[in-house]
Amino acid sequence: MQGGHRLSGMLLFMVWSLWSSAAFADSKPELTAYTAEYRLSYGSFGTAIARYQLKPLQDGRWQFSSTAKVDSWVRMIYDDSLSELSIFRFDNNKIIPLRYESRHDNGDKVRVETVDFDWPNKQANIQTRKGAKVVIAVAEGTLDKMLLQLALRQMLINGEHNSDYTFSFVNGKKVKTYTLNIQGDETTTTPAGSYPTIRAGWLDDKGRRTTFWLAAQLDYVPVRVEHVDPGKPALSLKLLKYQAR
Repeated sequence: MQGGHRLSGMLLFMVWSLWSSAAFADSKPELTAYTAEYRLSYGSFGTAIARYQLKPLQDGRWQFSSTAKVDSWVRMIYDDSLSELSIFRFDNNKIIPLRYESRHDNGDKVRVETVDFDWPNKQANIQTRKGAKVVIAVAEGTLDKMLLQLALRQMLINGEHNSDYTFSFVNGKKVKTYTLNIQGDETTTTPAGSYPTIRAGWLDDKGRRTTFWLAAQLDYVPVRVEHVDPGKPALSLKLLKYQAR
């Protein structure tokens, strides 16, 4: 169903684009475990609930995961669910990705994408959603799609609020590079409350704009995300619940 694929694409974009920027060094040595829930909307319609969790693993690694499930009224038409998982190390205030998994179930077919980082050989072993296996070169500092937001949080925690930053991440079969722009301060209202935030974002070469509002009192967890594609209703995420652990 063409409409179903369109909704699936929107959900997948918002799930990963909630998390955006690069890996930095020095200052705050620890990550803060947390759980957050967001309302995903397309134009004026609420369509899904997205849940994110950051937690330490017993072997010293960290796990960052997300799930998104469409609302019951949407499920009568499209029964989509999305989940993502990133395993990484946090060494000397640097985020080092180890494995990324993405799973999309549209009710008819399950598509799985994986990325395994082989840092001794500076490469990533990829299995695409269509089952193709690809090996690509990756430079130090390259991230997966989920870890972009954690790296952005560390940048802001380290006090780097006033510049543009270029960052790289594995996307599909290649490494993609974006420049993130810090746009200023703004108070943002969400279902979870009002927060003083830093606004950041990017504009791509097709005129698509993605903006993040990150709250200092939540260690710069995004409380709102908006994606605008010219000629289409805006996609947005707004915080419903947040719990530090």
